Amino acid sequence: MQKKSKIFNNSKNSLNFPKFYINRNPINRANSASSSCSLFIKIDPPKDITSKSWVLYNVHTNQIISGKKHHNSREIASLTKIMTCYIAISLSNRFSLNLSEFTIKITRFSSTMIGTSADLLEGDQLRLIDLLHALMLPSGNDAAYAIAESFGCLLYYDINNKTRLSEISQNHLISVTNELINIVDPLRYFLNEMNRTAKELKLYNTSFANPHGLMNRNNKSTASDVAKLACIALKNAIFLQIVNKKLYECTIKNDKYLKNRKKTWFNTNKMLDKGYIGIKTGITDAAGPCLVTSLKLNQNDKEIWAICVILGCRNMEKRWEECEELLKFGIKQIFMKNNKENLIKKTIKNPKFHNI
Repeated sequence: MQKKSKIFNNSKNSLNFPKFYINRNPINRANSASSSCSLFIKIDPPKDITSKSWVLYNVHTNQIISGKKHHNSREIASLTKIMTCYIAISLSNRFSLNLSEFTIKITRFSSTMIGTSADLLEGDQLRLIDLLHALMLPSGNDAAYAIAESFGCLLYYDINNKTRLSEISQNHLISVTNELINIVDPLRYFLNEMNRTAKELKLYNTSFANPHGLMNRNNKSTASDVAKLACIALKNAIFLQIVNKKLYECTIKNDKYLKNRKKTWFNTNKMLDKGYIGIKTGITDAAGPCLVTSLKLNQNDKEIWAICVILGCRNMEKRWEECEELLKFGIKQIFMKNNKENLIKKTIKNPKFHNI
């Protein structure tokens, strides 16, 4: 009897596969077309999903597994921060900025952003790596704006004053307040970069109007576009490391205070406690509860990795359940497809192996 794949022995994720997945050896089955087809019974997606839009995405093949209204444009709330984080990491490489050394000074406007917050104060000085955690774990709108306006200045100087860009890079510090003498509305340069990157990545139904995801009818995307972006971002080691942390501690310097203060941020993503990988939560009145997460398992030493995006779930707690249900379904679909492909390859190599 054939041994069960490793996928059935994952202690963190009990997937409860249907019986026809387990201990079925094609060699021992009758050599008939009907018997081979019965091995790959079609499974319908879960029927009790309340999310208005959802999609399952195969990380390794860059293909949609299944979905519902996944090409419909909707506001995506803080899922916007996936692009903000991805752009910041990409620009850091482009401008040769060391994430652990380059420091951003928080402006008054950033510190007063409404909504979810990392509790940043005017004058706080954070290393970029700290600020990226403040962006993705507690979903800080203050961190999002600070990153956007800072990199907006760098993008402006990249076009108009490379000498100043070099100076900022060598000093490992940017204070947007000081740069506003030269730049009007640095945010727009960052938003231009977000939208340029969206087109470059072929996210044709996506547009960004802010870096944090607060309600704006022009800040929208689709479940399939978000999944595609998440798939690309997860392949960046720094991004993956950030979104997979349950908590993060750092020390914040502020010249207004005699002592540095320590700060701990906790990830809003409860799926991490169950062994899932990342990625981001989000909610506004317009977008409803949203979630992007992923699951990675092994099937006969072959990695299976799927992403789930849900937009407009019925309530905050239901989104955890729905992503878990959908990802189990998605993993099963990949498992079945891999088994079918392996059977076909063996049959082509040895026609006597099995008649299809």
